[in-house]
Amino acid sequence: MSFENSPSLNDYRLGLPERPPDLSARRRQWLIIGILTLLVISVWLINVFSKSTVFQTVTGTGNIAGRVVGPDGTPLQAEVFVPGTNLKTQTDNDGKFAIQNVPAGGRSIIVARGVSGYEFPLRIQAGVSLDLGDLRIVSTPGPGD
Repeated sequence: MSFENSPSLNDYRLGLPERPPDLSARRRQWLIIGILTLLVISVWLINVFSKSTVFQTVTGTGNIAGRVVGPDGTPLQAEVFVPGTNLKTQTDNDGKFAIQNVPAGGRSIIVARGVSGYEFPLRIQAGVSLDLGDLRIVSTPGPGD
């Protein structure tokens, strides 16, 4: 700016003019409000979809249920688990069991009763509940029996 165009002291006899509003502070404020709004909406959507079967399909899990019975069809107490996961359960008094959120794909379940374990291969489809029906446990004689 040239000297001729410079402000004079008369221009400032009443003091310095007010500063224009800081637009960067206002932008920052709206940015924070926008981020917080998106965060709240994201948490809400995760909460809603995690309870739906759509979420199970996207994440690739299914459910299994069945009943463990002896050779004559009587219900048996046993532990049922999915190898390679932390998923396990006990059968109830009727021999029934259910395991949720089993990873999709080729899997097997192990039915453990006493010192014996019985493997049942199966295929889990994402978002599907698979009813295995009655799983018959037949004891085989060991050596010397």
